[in-house]
Amino acid sequence: MRKKLVSRLKKQSRARILEKSARICAKISLLPAFKRAKTVMLYFPKSEEVDTAFLVERIHCKKNICLPKMLGRDLAAVKIGKNTRFRTQKYDVVEPVGPAFDLKKIGLVVCPLVGFDAQKNRLGRGKAYFDKFIKKARKANPKIVFVGAAFELQKVKKIPTEKHDEKLDFIATEKRVY
Repeated sequence: MRKKLVSRLKKQSRARILEKSARICAKISLLPAFKRAKTVMLYFPKSEEVDTAFLVERIHCKKNICLPKMLGRDLAAVKIGKNTRFRTQKYDVVEPVGPAFDLKKIGLVVCPLVGFDAQKNRLGRGKAYFDKFIKKARKANPKIVFVGAAFELQKVKKIPTEKHDEKLDFIATEKRVY
């Protein structure tokens, strides 16, 4: 299923990805949890993923922004600013250089995904980085909200789940919010 969905994603033109990404980010920015959050965690997108740069434009110095950083087999949130340095890590993931940010201070996390279903189950890239992060963040901060950013073409009837999989609170696509 994962390979089929990634193949679908890669068939989209860059222009189409950007056009849909703008609509998805607009929907996320209207969520009450996004409006309330003083700090949001986004992600540095791969070329075929929803581009969260549109959310950065909407935030425009009104909120703190964090990006994920790999620490072994886990993720940490790192607050970014105009002087933040970045590096390319394994799996060609671009991440910030800096210390971990306090998860209790994050109000909303936007998560990438490969596939999803209407029950808000998320299929990631298969390494469970975000599942472990979601579980850890919810334990540290029960009020944190997790939003998947996805294209409608990533929706499937049912995502197979395992014990370690974490559901999202919302999934925003170019057509609607689940």
